[in-house]
Amino acid sequence: MPMYTDINPLYGVVPGITDLRCYDGQAIVIGLINTLNTMVDPDGISERPFRPNFPNQNFNRLLEEPIDDMTAFQINMALESILANNPRATFDPNNTSVVPNLAEAGFDISISLIDKITGQATPFAFLYTQQQQSNGN
Repeated sequence: MPMYTDINPLYGVVPGITDLRCYDGQAIVIGLINTLNTMVDPDGISERPFRPNFPNQNFNRLLEEPIDDMTAFQINMALESILANNPRATFDPNNTSVVPNLAEAGFDISISLIDKITGQATPFAFLYTQQQQSNGN
């Protein structure tokens, strides 16, 4: 029996995905992606009105900064702050990296999360670019 469930964003989008739900490790990843995509406007008003102090740390605004090691460090620190408040998983800083990718105008991000109940690692990686964010992904 699964510990965690979340809504599968690929349901109805990708052929062959027949379950509206995703479970455990995949649910943890989906929850983190939803957290990273939460916007906070310049006045500090969050898209989450019932959690005005939501710990997004304006993650998306870092995409407007230069693609360099300093911004990669700031993204890594923002990830650590966001994940410190994650109720389902802890952040594994030893297996997490943020690397500038000048060819794609973004950052290659690899994150390792450890399930708080089972202790199982859930690694995942993605390319985070300004173009991706402007498309709403």
